[in-house]
Amino acid sequence: MQKSLSFQGLALVLLFGLNRVHGLTCLPSCSLKGATSTKGSLACSTQLSLIPALRLKTIHKAVQRVSRLQNCAQAVSDEKAEAGAHSSTDAPSRIKDEQPAKTAEHSLAAQALTAPEATTLELLEWPRLSRQVAAFASTRQGRAAIGAGLAVPADQAESETLQQETAEAHFIEQQLNRPIELRGFGDIAPLVSLAGKGGVLTGSELSTVCESLATAATLIRSFRDIQAEETQDTQRLQLLPALFDGIPEQAELRRAIKDAVDESGSVRDTAAASLGELRFAIRELSAATKRELTALMQRKGDALASRTITRRDSRFVIQVPAKQRHLVPGVVRDVSSTGLTLYVEPKQVEAANTKLRQLAKREEAIINAVLKALSQRVGAPKVSSEMQQLDAAVVRVDLATARARYSAKMRATPVVFGSLRHEGLRLDQMFHPMLVWKGDGAAPNISNVVPQDYVMDVSKRVAVITGPNTGGKTVALKTLGLAALMARAGLWVVSGAGRRGDSTSAPTPIRMPYFDKVMADIGDDQSIVQSLSTFSAHVARVQAILQQVTRNSLVLLDEVGAGTDPTEGSALGTAVLRRLAATAALAVCTTHHGSLKTLKYSDPRFENACVEFDDVALAPTYRLLWGIPGRSNAIAIARRLGMQREVVDDADALLNDGELEVGQVVAAMQEEQEEQRALSAELSALRDEAAATRDAMAAQAKEQARAEQQLMAQQRAALEAELEAAKAQIRALLDEARSGNADGSAQKQASLSQQKLSRIGKQAFQTVEADQQGAPERKVEASLDDISVGDLVLVARLGDSPVKVDEVQKKQLVVTFGGFRMNVKISEVLEVTKPKAPPQPASSPKKAKVANKRERTAVRLASNSLDLRGMRVAEVGDKLVQAVDRALEMGTLYVIHGRGTGSMRKYVREVLAEEPMVERFEDAPESEGGNGCTIAYLR
Repeated sequence: MQKSLSFQGLALVLLFGLNRVHGLTCLPSCSLKGATSTKGSLACSTQLSLIPALRLKTIHKAVQRVSRLQNCAQAVSDEKAEAGAHSSTDAPSRIKDEQPAKTAEHSLAAQALTAPEATTLELLEWPRLSRQVAAFASTRQGRAAIGAGLAVPADQAESETLQQETAEAHFIEQQLNRPIELRGFGDIAPLVSLAGKGGVLTGSELSTVCESLATAATLIRSFRDIQAEETQDTQRLQLLPALFDGIPEQAELRRAIKDAVDESGSVRDTAAASLGELRFAIRELSAATKRELTALMQRKGDALASRTITRRDSRFVIQVPAKQRHLVPGVVRDVSSTGLTLYVEPKQVEAANTKLRQLAKREEAIINAVLKALSQRVGAPKVSSEMQQLDAAVVRVDLATARARYSAKMRATPVVFGSLRHEGLRLDQMFHPMLVWKGDGAAPNISNVVPQDYVMDVSKRVAVITGPNTGGKTVALKTLGLAALMARAGLWVVSGAGRRGDSTSAPTPIRMPYFDKVMADIGDDQSIVQSLSTFSAHVARVQAILQQVTRNSLVLLDEVGAGTDPTEGSALGTAVLRRLAATAALAVCTTHHGSLKTLKYSDPRFENACVEFDDVALAPTYRLLWGIPGRSNAIAIARRLGMQREVVDDADALLNDGELEVGQVVAAMQEEQEEQRALSAELSALRDEAAATRDAMAAQAKEQARAEQQLMAQQRAALEAELEAAKAQIRALLDEARSGNADGSAQKQASLSQQKLSRIGKQAFQTVEADQQGAPERKVEASLDDISVGDLVLVARLGDSPVKVDEVQKKQLVVTFGGFRMNVKISEVLEVTKPKAPPQPASSPKKAKVANKRERTAVRLASNSLDLRGMRVAEVGDKLVQAVDRALEMGTLYVIHGRGTGSMRKYVREVLAEEPMVERFEDAPESEGGNGCTIAYLR
């Protein structure tokens, strides 16, 4: 190497000397590659645009001579190295060659011991699945974090948090239909770090910070808006908004950057006091300079190469042919690559260009000051720390959103972690996610993917899956392993349960055990380079798994005990599985060893499963059957693939009677399980059909009840409207009567309308009663003795609201409903409810009635008093109605009727009972006349 470099140096000196000899004005720009070239040649690229051909030939000959000298030196060096190799003995060479063979297996084992889970991620194609999820992230940080490998936490609480965050993001985007938009959030962490170290951010970088802060503020506001709705669904939104608790939005910093820097990253004219004026001066001077050059080009048009004004080194120049240089006085600022065009700064604009450069430097200084001040605000310790936290929170929301969007696209199912030791394992219709969606631009499709069921009792620890090659055993292992990893990483699993109904609705979660580690030995790691056999590779991985397995680990072993003598491999596989049954939460393995199929019958911790094989079509169905072992069906598959018939028949004859009987028993068990599964499917279909019919009938009954209630409400509203119209008519007539413009017939008409109003009310309740005659009655075992004044009773014909008992008579009750007193039979009462504050016991029914009335302060005045003493009953009706109307504002009416025979008192109370504006009435106190005066409480 040293000699090679010395010859290259000699070549460089020779070339430089030749340039000096020939008086060249340009130096060669050489790229010396002799150190890396196989022939040791020297490659030199030189700016030779001005070198004559003769000089080029001379240089070329010199380079060839140096190259030959270098080749000779390399040959001598190779001969010395070869001689040294021959002089040594053969033993060290053989030791050196055999060293990898001795250490390869140990190095592989060491690698697996340090990271068996990392190896498992590669075996299960976790990086490929991570890249699929990363495509749904909005930020560059999110895509980078997921694309490098979706994190799989080893803590159940963290996994549950990730699952909840995914559910909240799915709820926001899919159910509330509010997209989480984060594309405007840039990678601000390195920018904040640079500013914190005293660096000055550019305008575009500050614009990125500003836009990112605005995006984060919009996200925070959207979370608050959703939470402010306070519905039952939005209460589920807890974790994602909590990520921003205590983190300021940096509104002042965002406003300062926005005021100083525009969206393109340019500093605004208003960012500094003198910046706008300075830029105005630059624009004016530039315009004047261009006008001067335009006028010059018009005068010197024939002497120019182009009529375009350009700039060189921030100075305005024009293009002049080299031959016409003398026609345009000025300074040459640049030369074209061909040397035929000169960029000349005319003397007329030299001073203006100089002034423009001075102004540009002042502008640059002001801009740098603005950028530095903003960068210092971004890099302030407190602001920098808060922005780093904001960046982490936004990225975490982006990761949750990416997981939710992936789960929505796959129509996956959320996961709730359970206990394998208390609940067992029950996963129905599980799909391998990368078989459903291969990520080749097509949409996810399950039509060609057979789902797998996983069923393990609480006492089972090891599942042995057997069956033919290419039957789906390895896919069954990978599907289970990926489901466990996806659940830990916060992804939803692809299950048939999640693909029911609308993709925007959240499916019912499935329960699956939490595995703190997922370790697998899948595939063939045979390596010729490392002298590793298939068996050695399996042993290395299994050794690592056995050393790191825990009580909550999931272990997946493909073809356990394979790659060696079947007898010894079977024995070793049995020992490994027994060890895993004692140390792991669950181990699932595939095998072709017949002895492993019988472990279930000697150890209750083992369970059998098989991939189904269609004996008629001689092809696997890829369905996983639990509880029975499988058959390899090697002879049947060979016959289907077209192997010579005599060879297949010979192999079939070589099977002993015991093996044939076992195969027949297994086949019979598979047929029996298939019949049971078909029966179970039929029963499930019937159960679903019955449930659907029941739901339909319940929905129909609910709809019918709703329609009846709506009809009743319409009828009640119509009657109430009629009542209000009648009341309005009465008021109008009474107003007319009080004004003195009405004759006696009008007043009589008002009285008749008042009485008609009461009849309309009774008719309304009779209509409601007629509508409810068909409704079933709920009888209560109650008598009149059980009901007191003030109790609340539920009467079917009066609606769903209880009414208050005003009076208990001999055979019926008197209740108040809608301002009317109505008689109710005891047989109509459905429920009786005692009031919270029971009425005080009274000495008489009248006093009890009074005690339960709403208290109101009664004051007797002339305006609310009516004296009927000395009048006949026929004269009372109109006066009493007019007195009620007159006393409405007072709220009470005193009717003085005297004691006498009681006939006047009875008539007055009958009229008041029919009057809708009267809420209740009672005897006056003894000081006010006792039972010779009736106090009416008005509405």
